[in-house]
Formats: sequence, structure tokens, C-alpha cells
Amino acid sequence: MRVLTAAAMGAAEAQAQSAGLASGLLMEVAGRRVAEEVRRVAPADSRVGVLVGPGQNGGDGLVAARHLLSWGWSVGVVTPRGQGPGRGAAGDAARALRALFPAAPWSEEAGEFDVYVDALLGTGARGPARPAVADVIRGVAARRRPVVAVDLPSGVDGDTGEVAGEALAATVTVALGHFKPGHLFYPGRGYAGEVVHEPLSLPQPAFMAEDPFAALRPAEARALLPRRSPTGHKGTHGRVLVVAGSIAMAGAAALAATGALRSGVGLVTVAVPACIQERVAARVLSALTIPLPDADGRVAEAAVPALLEAMARADVVVAGPGLGRSPAVAAVVAALAAHRGPAVLDADALRLVAASAPPPAPRIVTPHAGEAAAVLGVDVPVAMADRVRAVRELARLGTALLKGAPTLIAREAGPIWINPTGNEGLGVGGTGDVLAGLVGGLWAQGQDPLDAARLGAYVHGLAGDILAAEAPRGFTAEDVAHALPRAFAALGSSRA
Repeated sequence: MRVLTAAAMGAAEAQAQSAGLASGLLMEVAGRRVAEEVRRVAPADSRVGVLVGPGQNGGDGLVAARHLLSWGWSVGVVTPRGQGPGRGAAGDAARALRALFPAAPWSEEAGEFDVYVDALLGTGARGPARPAVADVIRGVAARRRPVVAVDLPSGVDGDTGEVAGEALAATVTVALGHFKPGHLFYPGRGYAGEVVHEPLSLPQPAFMAEDPFAALRPAEARALLPRRSPTGHKGTHGRVLVVAGSIAMAGAAALAATGALRSGVGLVTVAVPACIQERVAARVLSALTIPLPDADGRVAEAAVPALLEAMARADVVVAGPGLGRSPAVAAVVAALAAHRGPAVLDADALRLVAASAPPPAPRIVTPHAGEAAAVLGVDVPVAMADRVRAVRELARLGTALLKGAPTLIAREAGPIWINPTGNEGLGVGGTGDVLAGLVGGLWAQGQDPLDAARLGAYVHGLAGDILAAEAPRGFTAEDVAHALPRAFAALGSSRA
């Protein structure tokens, strides 16, 4: 699923027009789809107010108005002062509407309608809306009626998701041609409501260097599921070693191990300080446990030989959740960092290796905002002010999965993947531990690191969405881990 900025979207439309898809034809397809969405979300006796701006977006709204009128709906057109339809295809759409339906009312104020079509501002709009447009946005927002937005809700920056002034919250947003960053980045994502896609028959352009965004659709996520042989067994489905936990954070080790187990991996071994081994073993019955020498409730430097032996038997190591930080832990993490096998570095392991040289083997790093800031050597607000730049810088350590809303996945080169699943219910302690284990388990089943990170983030978020559909708040990290099989089932069977 391509995610294009305004400039890239313009290039895609220009390519389509050069191939013979006229601007008016694209507008016709877009407007009809918007009208169909109005028909889907509102009763047939609804009065529809179509808010029309001066650009192509406004033209799409006028086409939607024409279709709704032809279907017998009651429609009024609202054009803010000085912001009426412009020239070109949008002007043609206005003339056609006036000629075919001369009795349809036009006004400059929001008016009283049952449902609105938001075709005020297009993808390229930046900054606060002009006063006349802002007045209409405020008037519609005050009426609290359903809104169907054309491409993006007015007031949302399509390239960043930022909202600089007045913005109109949509019930449904019809993403035209390709998805935009504003559909997936907050706060725009919160204004978009349900996002439906109308492809417009546009070509799929090659990734542009200045627009390296993409997101998984369900079918694409399904295609990444590891294949499983009917004759497979625990020894052929991958082995994960989880190195985690301390006296105060035994749960982190158990959650990471559970995340790995729920990935479908064949064998999971959890190496933990001896003082918590019994607690972890009791919580994760399907995993093996290794008691490590400990000191002050954390793993001791004397644990390194046992860890090296265990790492030699693992396909992937997941290290960091709940380890804590001390000189002894730092020495253990240094041994982990020198390990030449694949490793997922999370939490304390990531903080402790951040200052070292690039890793000698494939790595996936899974920081949250605080860990990302520590790795980058900046304050959290600075790191999160430009999350796209942050995830690209983190990718010098390996495939980077920057947790947040939305989660971003990147390598040093290539597109930045925006994860479309997940919700605020995942913002509780321990869900990141589950994700680290899940990603490691997928990687151990033969996935490419990028695919393991993309699929792990997608399925983890989907598990959260499944839980939120049942109860919007109150679920825990353990609930998320135990919902992972349901998330996999929602994607379909992975049997070869």
C-alpha cells in the first residue's frame, strides 16, 4: 500500500493523465465513490450539505452532489465566501451541476443538514484555513452531524497529519488514489474516522526518494505469514532465546517469552536471573528456562558463558525486556552485542548497546519514545518532533521498529513503513515486551528482518484492535499476547 505525499500524488495523477485518464474522468470516479459513501452512512431521506472549495477537491464534491441529486436526495451546496469552484475540471463540474439541477440551493454558510460532504480543502493545503473556510468548518463542527471527507478532512496536513488551525472531524474519509501520511499520522488519523480507499485506477509509481512511505494492507500482511510444513515439528519451526528480567521485572521476561510463543515458533527458552526463574517458569509453562547467576536481583557477569552456550543453539535472540541497568548487566549486554547471530534488541539492552559500533550481525531494534531519545542522545520531545527522521537514524543499528502512534519501521534505505493497526489501549506496560518476543519469533521462522518487524507490528496492533472492539479499555499486555492467535486467524491460514 503506497502512502504518497501531495507532491508524489500530483506526479501519479500527471502520469495517469499522460496515459489518457483525463482529470475530469478521475473527478467523476472520485465524486461517485464519495456519493456512494454518503448513501452508505446516511438514510435516503437525509439532507446533504456539500462543502465545496476552489480546487480539485471541490470538484469531486460537486460531482458527488450531482450523483446524489440524480438519485433523488436533497442536496445543498456550500461555497465559502470567495472560495467557489475554480477553472478546469472543477469549473466544468460546477457548470454541469447548475445546468442539470438549477433548483439545487447554493449558499455561503454551513446551514442545517443531516450529513455533510467535506470537499473544502485538498491534499496540498497547508497551515490554518482561511477565515471564510474556517467559519464553515466551525459551523459544521458545532452541528455534530456525520461528515464524509473527500480525500482528507479539511484542516489536516496531508503530508504530516498535523492540524494547524480549524479542522473538521470526519465520520468517513475517502482516500483517493493512494493513502497519504495524514491518514496514518496523528492527529490527522484521529480526524479521519473510517478510511476507505478509492484507487481511481491510478498507476502504482516507483518509490520516490523524497516520499519513502508505505503501509501493509491485510492481504499483504497475510502474504508475509511464515509458511508451515504439514510434517514440521518443534525443531523445524525455529528457536528463540529470550534474555530478560530482573527481580522487579520478572513479568517482562514472561511477556516477551509469551509473545515469542504466540508467534508460532517451535521452541522458546528464557534465560533469567536465578532469583526469578521459578516465577517465570510458572507463568510461561510452554517455555524452557535457564537460571543465570545473579547479583542484586539482576543478571551477573558470571552468566556470560552460559548465555554464549544458549545463544549458539538459538536462531534468534531477544534481549532486553526488564534486564535493568548496572555494570554487570552492561557486561552481559556487551557479550550479547558481540554475538554474530540475529538478535532483537529492546529496552535496557538497546540503551546499553546504543553507543557501541554498528552490530556485527543482523539486528532489529524496537525502542519506544524514551529509548529512542536515549539512543539518539536527545530529549524525548526533540526525538518525537520528527519521528520519520528518528526512525531513519535508528536504522543505523539495524531494522528499526519505533513504537508509537503510529509505529514506524525502517531500514537505512528504502521506504518507511507506517503500521496501520493498533489503538490507544496498547499504551500500557508490557505490550512492548510482547512485541519484541513476537518479532523475534517471526524472524526465527525464516522471515527477513524487515518482514518480521512489519508483520509483528501489524499483528500486534491487530490483536489490540480485536480486544478494543470487545472492550475499548482495560486490557493488559497479557491479554494482547493471548489475542495474537486470533489476530493471526483474522489474517487467514498460513498453511502452504
